[in-house]
Amino acid sequence: EKVLVFCGKIGHLTCIYRVGIGNDKALLSLSEYFFKRHASKRSRGNYIRKYVSRISGPLLDRIDIQIEIPSLTFDELNTPQKEESSAEIRGRVERARAYAKARYDAAGVEVTANSRLTAPQIRQFCPMDDAAQMLLRGAFERMGLSARGYDRIMRVARTIADLDESELIRSSHIAEAIQLRSLDKKYWN
Repeated sequence: EKVLVFCGKIGHLTCIYRVGIGNDKALLSLSEYFFKRHASKRSRGNYIRKYVSRISGPLLDRIDIQIEIPSLTFDELNTPQKEESSAEIRGRVERARAYAKARYDAAGVEVTANSRLTAPQIRQFCPMDDAAQMLLRGAFERMGLSARGYDRIMRVARTIADLDESELIRSSHIAEAIQLRSLDKKYWN
């Protein structure tokens, strides 16, 4: 069973879009989907597709990261494993933000986050190697991305490259950014 979470930015607020947004009956029906496990897998898939399809493509295009998160089993939750602490994650994020800030300060550009890059700034601050360009071209054609979708992938890839402290966006950064936009073509064709 899968849970869908849609996150996006509106102004300075980060929002989580739920399937059936603005329709209480649809939200109730969706919650029934998540809690009724006795239905067949086929009917659950059809049920979620019905409600997910209510989110328009243009709205989905405005969401930077779209991922499908499978429900965990008891064994997965109960297995002891070393997790990355919040402090370690915060440290990586702070280093990446400092790396990006140094780039923008050196260029004399007032950009507070990669998500704020304009289309001309994306061309200026998101250089790619040849393999990354080929991969992005293939994804653009295969997924039928809009200009907005392309820009979103580039902003996320820039952030992933910053986490690696790389000025050049490589194919691995593009591949990960594409993976983080996988829902728009899975449920909206």
